[in-house]
Amino acid sequence: MGIEARCPNGHDVRVKDRFAGKKAYCPECGATFRVPLPKDRSSDTRAAEPSELPVATIVSLDGDYAASLPRATALGAMTAADPVVSTEAPAAARREPRASVTPAVMPESPPEEIPVERRFHPVIAEAIDVEWNVALPGGDPSEPLSADMLQEWLDAGGATGSELVWRQDWPDWVPIRLVFPEHVPPSAG
Repeated sequence: MGIEARCPNGHDVRVKDRFAGKKAYCPECGATFRVPLPKDRSSDTRAAEPSELPVATIVSLDGDYAASLPRATALGAMTAADPVVSTEAPAAARREPRASVTPAVMPESPPEEIPVERRFHPVIAEAIDVEWNVALPGGDPSEPLSADMLQEWLDAGGATGSELVWRQDWPDWVPIRLVFPEHVPPSAG
C-alpha cells in the first residue's frame, strides 16, 4: 500500500510506504517535499507528529507600502548637521550580532564613482592621445591601441620581448624591450 502525498505546488504524488517521513521529489514539477507518515499509525503517534507539513506560500511586498518606508542612506552620506546620539552601540546590539539587512527599495541613483587617476608608463604619458600599434617581427600590426589599452596589455604581462611597437608620432618601429624594458620578461632579449 502506498502513501498519497501532495507536493508544495499541489500535484498529487503516490509513494511507497518506505519513504514515509523522508524527502521526495515531485515527478511533475521537481519540487522537494517531505512525505507524510502513513495514516494507519496509532493515534498517540499521530498526536505527537503532524501527518502533513504545512505548505509555505510566497508573499509579495506591497509596492505602496514599500514606497512609504524610509530610504536607507550610506554611512558616508551623513553630514555634520546630522545629530549623533551616541558613538557607542546599545548594549543589546553589542551582545548579539545581527544579520545584514538589505533595503527593500533601491536608491534612486547608484553612488557616484570617484575616478582613480591612471598611472601610465613615462613613454606612454608623453603623448596620451596618440595611437599605438604592436607587431611581431615580420607580422601584421595590431589594431590601433589607445594609451589605456596599451598600458593594460603591458600590466597584464602580454609582452614577450620579441614584439615591435610604434607610436603614431614615431617614424619607425622600435623593439619593445628598448621602450618598455620593465614589462619584458628577463629571459627575453
